[in-house]
This record gives sequence, structure tokens and C-alpha cells, in this order.
Amino acid sequence: GIGTTSPTVPLQVTGDISASGHLYLENNKEIFFQSAEGTWHHQSGSIRKNVGGGLRIGNNSSVIVDLFQGSNSFIVANKNGTTQFQVAETGNVKIWTGSLAVGTKTVTDKLTVEGSISASGVLNINGDISASDGTRALQYDISAHTLKSSGQTLEIKGTDINFDSN
Repeated sequence: GIGTTSPTVPLQVTGDISASGHLYLENNKEIFFQSAEGTWHHQSGSIRKNVGGGLRIGNNSSVIVDLFQGSNSFIVANKNGTTQFQVAETGNVKIWTGSLAVGTKTVTDKLTVEGSISASGVLNINGDISASDGTRALQYDISAHTLKSSGQTLEIKGTDINFDSN
């Protein structure tokens, strides 16, 4: 031991460590962080190199972050190792489960955006469309082929157009 008279591992240092060279770890060896209770285990958090390359940061009781060398991507997985979120080398972002909030902490749907949205190109929507400013509302029901706006209904069926003032 260095700085201690009763080491618990072959090399234990009490105090700061400074190095001018590299620190080498074999595959699947980890750097552990001490828990609040003073124990050293996966639940406290660790960093390790995966066998196939890449770096894993996390613990066994919460989210795991993987930086994979083989697939060149950034992955966030749950404690079971199931991928939840991925940023691929191509720049594509994938969310397997859960939701995404932009500009807000409150998530109400798969994608919740607080603020304006700007897009160029085609907007493809598979399902109903609903919009409201709190006073007026617009809803398109794709299965019924009806468009409703602030209590007024515009109904489109085939080539027939009907106006309903109800």
C-alpha cells in the first residue's frame, strides 16, 4: 500500500495519483467507483472496455451507455442491455422505446415539441391530425374522412364535398 498500512487489494493508494503514461486494462476489466456506503461493486458505477471493442459506462441497476467500436455508434441501453437510444455513425438517431421531448420537460406523446417546428419537403402522417391553439381547433379524422374546425365540419367523401354548419 502507498499511504496506507492496511491495503485491501494488491496496490492501494491513499491520496491523489498522477501519471505521465498510459493506464492499461485487459478486456472486461473495469474501473469501479465507490458507493456512498463505501463498497466497490457494479451498482456504484463502473467503466470498462467491452470484449468486441468500445467502452461501457454504467452500473447494473440503471442505464448503461455504450460507445461501440464495431458499429461506430453511441448507444444507451437499460440495465438488461436492451438498446433504448442510438446515434449511428451515419448521423441517424433511433429511439426504440420511450418518448422524446424538445423544449419541454413534459412528455405527452412519442414526440412532444414546445415551440415552432420548421420542415422542408413532404410531411408524411399515418393517422389522424389534431391541432389547437387553446381557443380554436382543427382535426382531421382519416378513417371518417372528416375535417372539423372550431365546431364547423368540412366533410370530404370521394369527389363529394359537403358543408355542415353544426
